[in-house]
Amino acid sequence: MSAMAGATSYEQSDSVDSDALGYDPNYVPDSVKFFVVHMYRHIREKNVYEIHQMYENSFQIQSISDRFYKDSPWPSVDAVAPYVYNDHVFCLLYREMWFCHLYARLSPTLKQRIDSWDNYCSLFQVVLHGVVNMQLPNQWLWDMVDEFVYQFQSFCQYRAKMKNKTEQEISLLRQHRFDDEGFALYDELFSYTCPKFITSSAPSYKDPLVNYNQDAYRLQLKLFLYEVKQQQLLSGVRTFFKVYSTISLGKLATYMDIDEPTLRTILITYKHKTHSVDFDGKVLSNADVDFYIDDDTVHVVESKPAKCYGDYFMRQIVKLEGLMNDIDRIKLE
Repeated sequence: MSAMAGATSYEQSDSVDSDALGYDPNYVPDSVKFFVVHMYRHIREKNVYEIHQMYENSFQIQSISDRFYKDSPWPSVDAVAPYVYNDHVFCLLYREMWFCHLYARLSPTLKQRIDSWDNYCSLFQVVLHGVVNMQLPNQWLWDMVDEFVYQFQSFCQYRAKMKNKTEQEISLLRQHRFDDEGFALYDELFSYTCPKFITSSAPSYKDPLVNYNQDAYRLQLKLFLYEVKQQQLLSGVRTFFKVYSTISLGKLATYMDIDEPTLRTILITYKHKTHSVDFDGKVLSNADVDFYIDDDTVHVVESKPAKCYGDYFMRQIVKLEGLMNDIDRIKLE
């Protein structure tokens, strides 16, 4: 979610009829205020457990969205900024969730697609190069990259449909070429986080003017980018699985802008990519969201991780010890 500074017009775009929906981008319900204020506090306190609970229960399970924003965006970034002291990084995170909701429930315009891309670039720049005094749950970080891949794939499909594009949209598309930028960003992410690859075999000494020290890295990068291209097809499916518990194949194919045979291929690929075989020959799922198909209807099964009660109690004990130390330092008159 990009920076909050500056007025934005996302909420009044063509894809969102504010008047028809009765949507006011500047109105922030109490439940949203509670979510924003407490999420910001937990992020500042690096309370990963509470961040994860709020992220899962409020945005992922869509409790607030189902109540207030079934057919409209969440409040604008500018509307919630005062409740978090206009914190730049939190505004980036909020907008990331804002755009995720927009993609899942509505139809983003070209400008919104571009703004979401810019927001991800800003967010990744902060994570990779900034001094960020925060910790986020692994699930949120994974969803962030997953959604980024999905939106990139969605944009590529959107861009290829030239039939109903206006001259203004075509002009915007010419100004923003995401293919090279996208893979350059993946290249940067990979180079920043990957291990130092080496080639165990000796180089060719017949041609001493050639450097081979980057060969192993380039090979791994090539495989990584190939995997990214495959994941582009799967990210969209996973996004809709987070929103629906059941959905027909026809409806899902329509939402994803593909035909049913292509969708079935993607679903089979999803199964292949999210399952593995253990040493005993047992097939195991490593997906947080799985599915099965019955009578042309997709049924979503969300695997809930076991609660770590030990970690929770340890955190509470540490908090209690800190509180007791604070009480001991108080001088009674």
